[in-house]
Amino acid sequence: MKVFIVGIHHKHQFGPCKTFPPAEQACDAFAAYLREQCLSHGIRTLAEEMSADARQKSGIFQTVPDCVAIKLGIAHVDCEPDIAEQACLGIKNEGDVKLESWFNDHPEHVVAENIRHMRDKREYEWVRRLSLLKDFPVLLVCGCAHSKSFADKIDAQGIKAQILAEEWEPSTVRIRGENPRGHII
Repeated sequence: MKVFIVGIHHKHQFGPCKTFPPAEQACDAFAAYLREQCLSHGIRTLAEEMSADARQKSGIFQTVPDCVAIKLGIAHVDCEPDIAEQACLGIKNEGDVKLESWFNDHPEHVVAENIRHMRDKREYEWVRRLSLLKDFPVLLVCGCAHSKSFADKIDAQGIKAQILAEEWEPSTVRIRGENPRGHII
């Protein structure tokens, strides 16, 4: 079993939507990059840090990874627990952690520790969900803040992890068919 990881800024994952301003060219570049990685690594499942709640909140029906999975005819799965699942798992969002810390007058290092603890809980849930999959190899698209820490967690569970891009940006990753300035040719 192997999981390939692509860390991104969520604006590239979501595509143009009410949360992020239109970024069509970057989304096209990200789709091309994902397609190339899926084909070159024999990916059978495309997973992402996403939930139905996040889609609804952002006003999107399909993400860039959704579209790539459909076009390639491979499985797609969301790894992020929805709001109800997060409550059951004791996961708080970062804003709530900061607000709670502010009310309790916690020092900055305690706030940072609490945020890291919540990120860890989320990432362990992603590990659990991916470990239940049947179709490997998997490519996981996640926020760039999770690339390294998630790779460590999944490796610790006996699933080989490889980071393909720690923080993918259209200008930092060359795609076959691009010139050195990142323009598609």
